Amino acid sequence: MLMDSQLSKGTNTNTKGRAITMKRKFFKGMAAMLAILTFISFSGVQVMAADDTSNVIYPETQRAIDDAIANSNVEVSYFDNIVSAYLEYGYSDMDELNDALINAADSIKAVHQANEIKFQKVYDEYLETVQENNRARSTVDIDTYNTILNTYSSGILLVRAAGCSHTADAMAHAIVPYGNVGSSWHPSDLRYDDDDWARYLFTETGLWSIFEEEFQKQMWPNFPAVISVGPDEYEFTKDNSCLDAFAQLHDVDYSATFVKNPNDPYSYSASFYISDTYDFEWSNYDNFAISFGNNYAASAQNLGIIAPFKIYCTYHM
Repeated sequence: MLMDSQLSKGTNTNTKGRAITMKRKFFKGMAAMLAILTFISFSGVQVMAADDTSNVIYPETQRAIDDAIANSNVEVSYFDNIVSAYLEYGYSDMDELNDALINAADSIKAVHQANEIKFQKVYDEYLETVQENNRARSTVDIDTYNTILNTYSSGILLVRAAGCSHTADAMAHAIVPYGNVGSSWHPSDLRYDDDDWARYLFTETGLWSIFEEEFQKQMWPNFPAVISVGPDEYEFTKDNSCLDAFAQLHDVDYSATFVKNPNDPYSYSASFYISDTYDFEWSNYDNFAISFGNNYAASAQNLGIIAPFKIYCTYHM
């Protein structure tokens, strides 16, 4: 739920060092709005007025948000952040707000659908390979499973020692329990929400340059209150990010929504969303530990000892 207390969020300190500041001023110049807005609920995502029953969130907007939350692996906080920022910055055009929310929901659904297509292709190929190998060799016995898994676990330690802790976590998450080897089982989705890894991916890699460029492009000359970036794709490399992002994520789909501070053109609130499919293909990396971990994992995946899964990441500032 979007609670009343969320409307008093202050400066987000997770973006220290950024020229762009978070100078939200709670409903500055909005005495009239303060007199009207008395209840905000994101369970029905409605903002009810004290003197009438007009909705801040229109029914069609609510349906779009509900659909995104139910089917696109996004939390209500993504939309909560947009609504809170829009009102706190003093905007009052509810048509504009609802258009922005629908655009955000549609963009997230497009990002999610793009990743679903990628995952299904990878998963179908994985399942076909595993079943073919099982038919040729019969099911992997427990001794073979343990031997491969022990070596794979050593690879995880090497990857972690190389400074790629999130890649190591993903490798561990990919392990298939022995009783499920050769079946259609696959690991649950891996999520990162408003943590240090999410902050890094969105604000300290080359992806941030994409956001800044698009923000500046859309901001001039009309200075819209809300700016949407994406849906689009981005490739993490060793040159535009760190080895950990390159090894864990590599190719992602993304979407972002910015709400501009009307009192400072370089200050805004933002909601970010990316999705990715985690699997292994044989590849050569400059780092031996990463190469070993990846390529041994590709072999283990072909036997069904590890399996692909989806990664989702959101961040708000």
